[in-house]
Amino acid sequence: MHSTRLPLKPLLALLLLSALTLPSMAQRSSLPTLEIVPTQCLILDSVGRPRREPLHLDTLESEFVHGRPVEPKSGDRVRRADGTEAVWTSLSADKEGVFKSKALEGGYAAFSIESPKEQVVLLEASGDLMCYVNGIPRAGDVYGFGYVHLPILLRAGTNTLVFSCGRGELRLKLVPPRSPVLLETGDLTLPDLIVHEKPATWGALVLVNASNRPLETGRLTVRLGEGPSRTIKTPPLLPLATRKISFPLDGPAPSIPGEVQVEVRVNYPAIRKTAGEAAQAAKSDTAAFTVRVRAPGETYKRTFLSEIDGSVQYYAVNPAHSPASGGAAPALFLSLHGAGVEAIGHADAYESKTWGHIVAPTNRRPYGFDWEDWGRLDAMEVLALAQKRLHTDPQRTYLTGHSMGGHGTWNLGVTFPDRFAALGSSAAWISFWSYGGATRIPNPNPMQQLVARPMNPSDTLALKQNYLQQGVYILHGSADKDVPVTEAREMVRQLSVFHRDTTYYEQPGVGHWWDLSDEPGVDCVDWQPLFEFFGRHALPAETIAREVDFTTVDPGISAWCRWAGIIAQAHRLNASAVRVRLDPGLRRFVGTTENVALLALRCTNLPAAEPLSVELDGQKLENLPYPAAADRILWLARKGRNW
Repeated sequence: MHSTRLPLKPLLALLLLSALTLPSMAQRSSLPTLEIVPTQCLILDSVGRPRREPLHLDTLESEFVHGRPVEPKSGDRVRRADGTEAVWTSLSADKEGVFKSKALEGGYAAFSIESPKEQVVLLEASGDLMCYVNGIPRAGDVYGFGYVHLPILLRAGTNTLVFSCGRGELRLKLVPPRSPVLLETGDLTLPDLIVHEKPATWGALVLVNASNRPLETGRLTVRLGEGPSRTIKTPPLLPLATRKISFPLDGPAPSIPGEVQVEVRVNYPAIRKTAGEAAQAAKSDTAAFTVRVRAPGETYKRTFLSEIDGSVQYYAVNPAHSPASGGAAPALFLSLHGAGVEAIGHADAYESKTWGHIVAPTNRRPYGFDWEDWGRLDAMEVLALAQKRLHTDPQRTYLTGHSMGGHGTWNLGVTFPDRFAALGSSAAWISFWSYGGATRIPNPNPMQQLVARPMNPSDTLALKQNYLQQGVYILHGSADKDVPVTEAREMVRQLSVFHRDTTYYEQPGVGHWWDLSDEPGVDCVDWQPLFEFFGRHALPAETIAREVDFTTVDPGISAWCRWAGIIAQAHRLNASAVRVRLDPGLRRFVGTTENVALLALRCTNLPAAEPLSVELDGQKLENLPYPAAADRILWLARKGRNW
């Protein structure tokens, strides 16, 4: 009887030959038990303007918007709006599996994936702005965090995945889901626990519906450490959808610093379908992770349920390490992190202060939106929460930030000038026009003006007069290659025309992030002269302030400054201003307005009973009754030229 066993070397050679003759990974992408890691794609140079623009002029994006199929082949040409053309060309991944090309800085990458049947896979891509799966748009992971895992449906046959890219690199693989429902732990939002403080807080993680059927209400069971389990309902989830869900964290108070384990299980029960359909199998998954336990006095993360959208968010605190002298309430330093920096890491960059707490909001993400839009909302919500919880002195609230957070300092400070006694901006860029590449339309027609006006809240310099209400400290390194020092110098030039409480320090020879001293704290954020500058400033109480000089471009963002409010505009999203003085001895308001249709004046600084007078834009209004409502607000509406 002859053995059929082959010698080792010929067997290895045969296996190698077989591997060489097998289909590529992309061709074998139909196998549901294997990851799909493409090594070839087609790329297209930019066919639009990859900037922050109110109107997109991207011809390939236009094809998707109009529902036309995009199935490119090598050599195909795409005409741009200006008449020039871009050509689809081939690109291979490098040895790490990354697709790199200058064309992917605003251009596209396209992949053709074969599948013998309809099936769900997880799209794990990073470096893309978004992906069109057979023409259907899905979210991207532009900053390459690597935790954006999206369920997509591959149809039987050829599937076309087209990625809009922004940073020159793209990673891609398609992964079979381990279950029809998944708990993803790559994007957790968790608090820190404090020794001897009983937990009563929130966490959040991503729930994935990796099926093409909707998930009805399920159950999520959570256990913190050795505490009891707690079960809550989970929300419904659409097919092929992800949702970050919140869960409670409560249990016994930890006794020592370290870590505590959290165990989570989700279960969606079986659902019997109508006659002729099979029962839907039960769907479940489990996850385990840890939360930190911090000693009193250490920096920590505190989570909260946001009133903005009901989501779980966190802010970081670097607590004051000794009580304020004389029992006075501590100060609060609201510090905004730079691009790609976590709030807790930003708080850790400071040495603890004796006279105030350092509070770092998150901007909703390490990048967020430059502390504008939802980042601005997050910062102001955190400020209100931290002031209440930490019992800080509202007259000693200060705003500071580095890099993108320095821009946030400019933007929040000019938008809410009566909330901060002083600003400290480090390595900051001024606006999208000065740094971000936004384009101003020369000689805009009325329609272009209408389209461009929503960007006006980002125009820091258009509101610069508001800085008069604050002390301003500007810090920058002379050799900064990330944010050029010309940004700081331009801000100094702009403020020097009218502002007399501005200090500028430029550190010679240093770059974007620098630390020269051997003391705790990083100098480019924890700069001692800056905090000394803060210590010399305090906000006047509203009952003391006699004058308001305030400009806003959107009362929906910022309407009030001290006791005066611009409630409605004559022309939406154009600058509106009020400059008004209160003469309490005469019970009189005197001032001027620009682009204001409805003005509110709070009269709590005046005793009740006697009538008031207003001189506004040259018009006198005499013997006005003192407001009877509890808010004591005098409302003035403009009709034509008259109030």
